[in-house]
Amino acid sequence: MGDQIFPSCDAIGARRGRSLSSFSVGICVFGVLATLLVAVSAPGGAAELPALQGEVRPANILQAGLSETKAIAAPHGTLPKWSHIDLAWLPVAEAPEAAPGSPLTSYLWRGSRQIAYLTLDGKLQELRCEGRGLWTHTDLMEEPVEAPPPAPGSALTSFFWGGYKQIAYLTAEGHVHEICCNPDGSWSDADLLQQDGIVGAPNAGPDAALSAYVWRGYKQIAYLTADGHVQELRCDTSPQWTYTDLMPQPDIAATPAVSGSPLATYGSGDDKQIAYLSEDGHVHELHCDANEKWTHADVSQQTGAAAAAAGSALAACAWAGEKQIVYLTEDRHLHELRCDATGKWSHADLMEQPGIEATVAVSGSPLTGYVAGGCKQFAYLSADGHVHELSCGPSGPWTHADLMELSYMDTDFAMKGSSLSSCIWSGMIEIFYFSEGGRLQELCFKP
Repeated sequence: MGDQIFPSCDAIGARRGRSLSSFSVGICVFGVLATLLVAVSAPGGAAELPALQGEVRPANILQAGLSETKAIAAPHGTLPKWSHIDLAWLPVAEAPEAAPGSPLTSYLWRGSRQIAYLTLDGKLQELRCEGRGLWTHTDLMEEPVEAPPPAPGSALTSFFWGGYKQIAYLTAEGHVHEICCNPDGSWSDADLLQQDGIVGAPNAGPDAALSAYVWRGYKQIAYLTADGHVQELRCDTSPQWTYTDLMPQPDIAATPAVSGSPLATYGSGDDKQIAYLSEDGHVHELHCDANEKWTHADVSQQTGAAAAAAGSALAACAWAGEKQIVYLTEDRHLHELRCDATGKWSHADLMEQPGIEATVAVSGSPLTGYVAGGCKQFAYLSADGHVHELSCGPSGPWTHADLMELSYMDTDFAMKGSSLSSCIWSGMIEIFYFSEGGRLQELCFKP
């Protein structure tokens, strides 16, 4: 199968004859032509970008065929400009539905935005949009390469590096596999645990997390082994891969990660960090400084923070010279661990901040974070399938928004067990999730 083409939000405005409930994309078209069009940056390809983004501001919308101005009060005092697109509905050729519980990863490459996910037959799919042009679909398991399929329940991670875009996943034998699109547009794949310099690297454990990032021009992928150790695969510009078990490093007496722990990786200046959870629900950080010396901290113990709920997600980022890690507690509140420029950690329950009347997260909610407009934001799901955002500017305060309520068109709610992924493109924000039937949905924000 070759690339399959879908019109973007901008390109579908001329289509008519659909009911309003199924016409969210058509409306998006007009709403988009008038006010919106959102973009992307990758969390992994965005490895050099913070893992966070977004600012909740509303919109004055005039929709073709639906003359309505919708003013909604919002935290930042302007009008929301969130819109919704059902990417699974876009015509020409349909991308296959996602497998239940499929991960989502989004990234930038050559000014275009892309999303990858897994289907029921275990194949890796990519949707790509060239700026304001057309969405295209590619089955990455078929035409580009003949790569082994991802293991059932495999994690996905992605990033942009040196003109290349990469997607990594786990195979059934626990190997980290990479599919790479080269600067000339050709595709290649590699079993990273079979590369020169990787001799002896242990296989990933069951349900291991993956997280990728770029630091000092090197690409890095972190994963977990069955003993709870954090492993780092690293590739220099040669390109030569190496691996390191970060737990036995000098001066590291790290508690192992609990089975199924998430990983959150990010760079901040000359430093890089990896966050994970231990069996007691504590949040831990492995930190590498400018001299490439690794240290470990039990951040929950340092701050006296409430323990993370079993199965909690993690989101982390660098922002305004500080570091943030967000997780969920048993009461389904979002908690933030924050490290200031002096290296001191503090803790806050974001649901208990002054003026916040936020709906709690659904148990096991995914988390995604992004930084844009000078604000840090974290998105999560509530039990009714709504996407929510907590946002904070440099001088505060924290604010909350139900993004489904801010959208000026009908939205499809997130299905149970949906993933979340976010990215920024040209200053605009996109949040992706799955609705019932594994249909890929997009919430778009234009400042």
